[in-house]
Amino acid sequence: MTVMSFLSSRAFRVALLAGVGLTVTGLLYKYYTRKCSAVQDITGSAGDAGDQNWSAKLKLKMLLRRENVYCSDIDYVEEMIDNHIQGGPDKLQIIADFDATMTPMTYRGKSVPSCHELIETFPRLPDWYREKAAKIKDYYMAIEFDPHLTKEEKLPFMVEWWSKARELLISCSVVRSDIEAAIKSSNLYLREGSSKLLGKLYESDIPLLVFSAGIGDVIEQLFRQRYKLYDNIHIISNWMEFNHEGMLVGFKGETIHVFNKNTHALSNASYFDSLRHRHNVILLGDSLGDLDIIEGLSTEDRTLKIGYLNHHVEANLPKYKDGYDIVLAEEDSIELLQLLIENISNSS
Repeated sequence: MTVMSFLSSRAFRVALLAGVGLTVTGLLYKYYTRKCSAVQDITGSAGDAGDQNWSAKLKLKMLLRRENVYCSDIDYVEEMIDNHIQGGPDKLQIIADFDATMTPMTYRGKSVPSCHELIETFPRLPDWYREKAAKIKDYYMAIEFDPHLTKEEKLPFMVEWWSKARELLISCSVVRSDIEAAIKSSNLYLREGSSKLLGKLYESDIPLLVFSAGIGDVIEQLFRQRYKLYDNIHIISNWMEFNHEGMLVGFKGETIHVFNKNTHALSNASYFDSLRHRHNVILLGDSLGDLDIIEGLSTEDRTLKIGYLNHHVEANLPKYKDGYDIVLAEEDSIELLQLLIENISNSS
């Protein structure tokens, strides 16, 4: 039996699904994909749709078995993925946190700022602001990611955090143009491959909800400057309020923080009602609080939950595996979501 015929055989698929011989199958897969690439270079053809679909499915199954990828129940995960693939793009919607979820921890070797960290680079801000903001962030972030505290215990501290951070920022005469200038000079980027992914979501008419405890003005401006703010993208976040001179005077509405996202999800019921027919959901987050977004929604039991674990991996992993279906530890790529969308789009 040739390598290619083995790769297309039922025996190979059974071995892969059973988790047997992953090292050997991984090596054979690399050989197969390289050979396909060489054929494509010569003929200009990537093969028929069946080959492409199987290749995409194989890549996804191999990724789920990487050392830094944890599935609490691999059978359940693969069944959920199969259901999403069968439903196709017309039944799918995506909900994603922004900071440390859509954005990586590092980009091209440099640290990536959060929305609030970006604000600290505004040229108008005095040194005393940066010093105070850094102290506030260090104190409350340690509480947010403390594995020994419950969500209920963390909640009042999150409210304090945002209140103090907002009051400090408003006192510094920030103007709207500061946001645009700060992004241009920053290392704030989405995960590698996001431009292509966003284009694929738009092409496949798959809605993307960016649900963030960050700052909506920063997120929107980043999409406009460095990517595209497609019509299928909707942002729920904290929005700045400017006066007629363009100066920051406050924030609109109630503060969204990492542990009250469910309340705001329910207050945006009209958005979710308009997508009621899209009962398959992919949720992406980097904190346990992001799981609250779907609590109580009709799509809760059809949601594939993917979590990026960026801090205290060993201590936090058990809780993340309890909450998320798939946990990606210290991962900066968007490859898993890319492969999921590729497989789902191929089914239509």
